[in-house]
Amino acid sequence: QDIRLSGVVHIGELLRRAAGVQVMNVTAADTDVGIRGFNRLLSPRVLMLINGRSTYIDALGITLWDNQAISVEDIERIEIIRGPASALYGQNGFSGIVNIITRQAGQEPGTEVSVGVGNDGQVRGHVATSGRVGALGYRVFGGYRQYNMFTLPYSPNRVDLTYPVPDPSIANRSIQAGAQHRQPFAIGTPVRRHQRRCQRQAN
Repeated sequence: QDIRLSGVVHIGELLRRAAGVQVMNVTAADTDVGIRGFNRLLSPRVLMLINGRSTYIDALGITLWDNQAISVEDIERIEIIRGPASALYGQNGFSGIVNIITRQAGQEPGTEVSVGVGNDGQVRGHVATSGRVGALGYRVFGGYRQYNMFTLPYSPNRVDLTYPVPDPSIANRSIQAGAQHRQPFAIGTPVRRHQRRCQRQAN
């Protein structure tokens, strides 16, 4: 509820409300997060998890906080550990862990739509529907984000340098889509009995 009432639309910006967390915005779509003062451009010291799974990009050595496949509306809660926790959560958790827990499929049946428009070409939209079919819970969501640069690194009128993209004023333009399902199994279902039979056959 606090996340929804804050009005924040960037995942990284939500962490400004947490004590001991430093958030730095390089562009409108680029957020770097540090804990206990260890923050810099492309900070690699805080491990971001989504439902317990790492989002760290090994090839780049960073976490892209605002380029995830979820939106703020998909978040149920955020758990923060301030301090080294690599022994429990894996590598790259040098200064802390941020674990984002998403809303469960079928927990809140209904459809929601969120649209926002701002100055300098900022546009965002999000739509999600959740429900149940018997014991099966499902959630389907999608969204669109477009954010402008704060400032251009160099003038577009320079003749000795050219931008590698057609519109350098756009910092991020992305589409997200996903689906979740949740099917609880009781103890003693045929699935478990089948697994036991396979184990006996293997032995």
